[in-house]
Amino acid sequence: MTRGLTTPEYGNSLWIPYNTVTWLQHPQITIRQSTIDYITDKYVMFEDGDNLGFDYLIVALGVGRHAPIGVGAETRDEFEIMLRETHANIKAAQSVTVVGAGAVGIELAADVKEVFPDKYVRLVHSREQVLAGPFSVTLRQRVEQALVQMGVEVVLGQRVVKQRQISDDKDNLETAQLGGQISIANDMNCNRSARLPELTSAAVTNAELTLANGERLQSDWTVQCLGAQTRPILQLASKGLTGSDGIRVRGTMQVDDIRYPHIYACGDACSHSAVKLAGVAMHNGFVAARNIARCVLMGGPRAADTLLEQSPDFPAKILLLLGRSHCAMQVGDVLWDEERARQFVFEDMGLAQCVNALSLTSVPIATSPFDHPPSPK
Repeated sequence: MTRGLTTPEYGNSLWIPYNTVTWLQHPQITIRQSTIDYITDKYVMFEDGDNLGFDYLIVALGVGRHAPIGVGAETRDEFEIMLRETHANIKAAQSVTVVGAGAVGIELAADVKEVFPDKYVRLVHSREQVLAGPFSVTLRQRVEQALVQMGVEVVLGQRVVKQRQISDDKDNLETAQLGGQISIANDMNCNRSARLPELTSAAVTNAELTLANGERLQSDWTVQCLGAQTRPILQLASKGLTGSDGIRVRGTMQVDDIRYPHIYACGDACSHSAVKLAGVAMHNGFVAARNIARCVLMGGPRAADTLLEQSPDFPAKILLLLGRSHCAMQVGDVLWDEERARQFVFEDMGLAQCVNALSLTSVPIATSPFDHPPSPK
């Protein structure tokens, strides 16, 4: 998504309507576009007051991010307008500040600097090194060095404690540091935005940032990339089933409570791994779907319990694309050199591979739920 903000032509290709996916047009498949209010063990309650009962459920809602990284658009037109407006704001700015040096913040700062090399780009992070997670110091240093080489100013060990928009008082936006997170003070609908952070923008023009050391920074365009949020929609009797890292699941992708063997969660919505990866999310979906098929064929979750497939633990890995000129990759404990990593770098950032893996342009080949699914690459 970061490259879509700096290169709208690429960003437009990220919107893939369900009605263009051949196999989703099957008469036994129904697609409903709606906002979920909450989920019980028997039905899904929609925001409009309607509900949908189920025998089996897969929760695959991902995680929420504030716009413009998170997408709140409901139509292609809305999506393309958001891209154009964000790109115009970036293009008009002389200085750009990205707050948060996780993977998203790193790639966004690099993309902005590459597309607009004459802009002053700054990356601010509260920790002493970029990138959280189980990754080596060497990887973090390599990423920081690449950013500096590109011309990005990297400010480490300084938390943003206040943000103030310094133009147009009637639209004044202030943020305050609370419990390690930035809270946005002009939210018109806190309850809805808690479920849908995509509806609230984390970007602002012409802002003044105050750091923990008292230093003040001015920026023409500022965006906060402070991590993702889980969606608090499960209303089950199980305490602690949903935490800050997602829904707790077993290896079968069933939620971790024996009272709800018919409810599954997969992908970024669940807490199955320390690092949220697209390939792992797709594999989770294979496992969850195949286990539900087993349950249906065997007469229910209890009858199929001993035959359910377990999702393996995958090594933590990350591939960071720092513009088109640099990349950094680690798989497990092994740091790959850039030449080796480049075999996994594509001009479209792997979009075509994802489209093919999800059979978005073809009809998938039917297999038995008792065969093994493909492993993520």
